[in-house]
Amino acid sequence: LTGGIRMEVSSANINIKEEKLVPNVKIIPLIISIMIGVLICFLPKPAEIPQEGWYLLAVFMSIIVACAIGATSVGLAAFIGIFVLTFTHIITVKTAFSSYSESLIWLIVCADCLSMGITNTGLGQRIAYNIIKLIGKRTIGAGYALVLCEIILGMFVPSARDSLMQERVSK
Repeated sequence: LTGGIRMEVSSANINIKEEKLVPNVKIIPLIISIMIGVLICFLPKPAEIPQEGWYLLAVFMSIIVACAIGATSVGLAAFIGIFVLTFTHIITVKTAFSSYSESLIWLIVCADCLSMGITNTGLGQRIAYNIIKLIGKRTIGAGYALVLCEIILGMFVPSARDSLMQERVSK
């Protein structure tokens, strides 16, 4: 795809605007992370580690470096890593996707999706502004409003670290 179509509907007419899709991959950092993985593959391995384990280490280090230097998003780097590991038969497809059957993984995914929705739509800000508007007329009320906002929004947004990661990923 080279572009996306965005439709805006007004009262009488429909405006169609062509938007350019920008890839979320930075080529130079991605090449650096791949080179690090290839370098680890060719380093002499300790005798106790099997060859597949050494290759697994190389792919995981490449994924970690790609995420650390901002080459791709975490999800894309993980998907590329799973593809490389299964395509090269370092691990089986069943092994690669076995952890996705755990309910804890899906709980984390759902919590992240919910918190990204609250953050990206501005629902959290609107809730906070309305609470501050209701009880934040004095200094003590503003303090209580902030605590109440943290209690209410803390149930939906997993943590401050996750909020920062979501802002970083969405940019």
